Amino acid sequence: MKKISIIIPHYKEKENIIDFNLKMISLQQDIDFNDIEVVIVNDGPESYKFPSKYLKSFSPLYIRQLNLEKNVGPGLARQYGIDNTNSDYIMFIDVDDGFSSVISLYNYLKVMRDHPDADLIEADFIYETLESIDSMNLKVERNTMSKNTWLHSKLFKREFLKKYDIHFLEDVRLSEDVAFCTMMTVKDIKRYFIPYDCYFYKTYNNKSSLTKKYSQDKIRLSHIDASIKSFDFCKKHKENYEELDKKLFKTLTYCYFLLYSDWDNENNKKEFTNMLLHMFVDNFNIYNQLTEEEKAYSYLDQLKDYLRVPYLITTDKIEELEKTQYSDLEEYFKDILKKSI
Repeated sequence: MKKISIIIPHYKEKENIIDFNLKMISLQQDIDFNDIEVVIVNDGPESYKFPSKYLKSFSPLYIRQLNLEKNVGPGLARQYGIDNTNSDYIMFIDVDDGFSSVISLYNYLKVMRDHPDADLIEADFIYETLESIDSMNLKVERNTMSKNTWLHSKLFKREFLKKYDIHFLEDVRLSEDVAFCTMMTVKDIKRYFIPYDCYFYKTYNNKSSLTKKYSQDKIRLSHIDASIKSFDFCKKHKENYEELDKKLFKTLTYCYFLLYSDWDNENNKKEFTNMLLHMFVDNFNIYNQLTEEEKAYSYLDQLKDYLRVPYLITTDKIEELEKTQYSDLEEYFKDILKKSI
């Protein structure tokens, strides 16, 4: 049985897009390639099928392709990969991303060996913004993203996913990573951190790229929809209220900040606000179960995170939030949200 299955959801991208990804995996040092497999999930009949000769060129890396009968989106394509592998751990890599070091897998395998109880192993990653697929004009920002809801640079233990039925939701096509990673908070998990980057995450500025396919309004609405559905999942099984509160309150405040950014359509903003208000009122009882110290930690922790992202919130809103008394926080959010409708 393999130790790690690397699942790559794939649609129509060809060799020039996936080449960096597969090369970086095949160049990994100080590992036994018998422990690793790469599973490319071709998402539907229109997806491009890589020639066997091309995939074999990355030997000794073992690569296989799975073919879906219909297009289901990246989340369910990843789920199909999970369901058709049996390795101890699972990693997801986007088709145009890749490892940032030739010892990335070694680092993960070392943590697996040293901490066999690990349910989740995380590493930092490098965020790259390119002007186009072929551009060499990179804007690189190094991020410490260990607490976020992205799938990048994470290694998931299959046993934990299976035990708590953590899976990609069928009715969440956008922000599927938000839902999946939030569901990981359903119980206390044993998580370990690799203190340096192991992954390149790439986005593209050109409008024809996949990352620009959807409007910001659509992405925001999908984010809060995924959050609501994943929190509802967690509450059905939940004992670890403190961890869920941190994730919940961080999500609520992040979405609250988004209300003050530009919207393409006021009706979309109204829909977003109503969803946010519903999620806030429905889940605030979790927050109320915490001690004052825990409330302060939860609120301040996420606030510091987002103050460093300048486009999310204006200076006057920062000052307004900083003056908020924790005892009045519930009514404060309710009032400000109602005024936004």
